[in-house]
Amino acid sequence: MRIGLLSDTHGFLDDAVFHHFAECDEVWHAGDFGTTEVLDRLRAFKPVRGVYGNVDGSELRADLPEDLVWECEGLNVYMTHIGGYPGNYDRRAGKEVRRLRPGLFICGHSHILKVMRDQALGLVHMNPGACGHNGWHLVRTLLRFTVEGGKISGVQAIELGPRGRGQPSEKQVEPRNGTAPGPASRHPAGTRRRSGGHRLQDPALDQPVYRAQIEDVGAGAGGYVHQVVHDRPLHRTEGMRHHR
Repeated sequence: MRIGLLSDTHGFLDDAVFHHFAECDEVWHAGDFGTTEVLDRLRAFKPVRGVYGNVDGSELRADLPEDLVWECEGLNVYMTHIGGYPGNYDRRAGKEVRRLRPGLFICGHSHILKVMRDQALGLVHMNPGACGHNGWHLVRTLLRFTVEGGKISGVQAIELGPRGRGQPSEKQVEPRNGTAPGPASRHPAGTRRRSGGHRLQDPALDQPVYRAQIEDVGAGAGGYVHQVVHDRPLHRTEGMRHHR
């Protein structure tokens, strides 16, 4: 099953989301929808699993749970909005993670994209970052991956472009020769390996534009592969600065 994962839309749903998730079987949203319209548009597009976030109002809270636990293709999944990450879990979510022992723990809230393993608890943690415009993130992001036979594979981090409604609109990824876009390279242009994961870089300036911690949380042909899909390059005029 191919999954599109997003979070922290804060009332804005980029049309590029529908392009990048077109081949996904389900869309998962880790909270802070912002408006019921975002949820309605996603539900009209694909089957949706979601939780409410701290900015979501009473209507969304009446429609969505705070915590969602389910099984996807043999993989136990736990999703909540405020969760932290391995080594720094939120107190409430951390208790649930230890009680439930999921294979995949998903949250949002931080606006910082992370894919990492918790070796002690034997799980994979994902945070897709934020794909809306509200917040402190510099680049709007999504995650896309496959779940099959209880395992995660084909993890892709998707950059939608910089935060800020005054920024130019994103370029769509065009198919080549009538086919779907080819896979990104293992370490594509504009990225550099750093300790603790990848820090994505502007290819022209060779400097960080936002913090992203993405681990290859497996090995071998059946392991989890990290790819980055760029919707468009970033430029000096787009106000880049490093967010820690």
